[in-house]
Amino acid sequence: DESVLASIKVGANVNHANKYGNTALTTAVSERHADIALALIKAGTDVNHADKDGDTALMAAACRGHTDSARALIKAGADVNHADKDGDTALMAAAYRGHTDIALALIKSGAISAVSPSFSAWLTPVPALIRARATAALPS
Repeated sequence: DESVLASIKVGANVNHANKYGNTALTTAVSERHADIALALIKAGTDVNHADKDGDTALMAAACRGHTDSARALIKAGADVNHADKDGDTALMAAAYRGHTDIALALIKSGAISAVSPSFSAWLTPVPALIRARATAALPS
């Protein structure tokens, strides 16, 4: 953690991507290092950078249930409706995995709940809890 934060302080390229298209932000979010993710966001990292599969840091947070990182990314302007190469979104990932807090944060931030054809092929209906809580969170 210290070395990453020190690198940011001295001007490291916060948008550098490896051969798979992953950046430090995606790695920080995936590994549950919210402090590093916040430092990268403050340093101006591209919160909408997508890897070779079209996945973003917000999608990683939604998949893994990292609520703090997801909220920070949404607040920083992450595209809540970005779809990966298969057409799947962060909302789909959060809903499928039962991460209700993230699903609600995405919906409140304008995420569209349409389901892509690839996702619907293996998705059973969104859990009733997600639907009930999401419906309650939507303006009438």
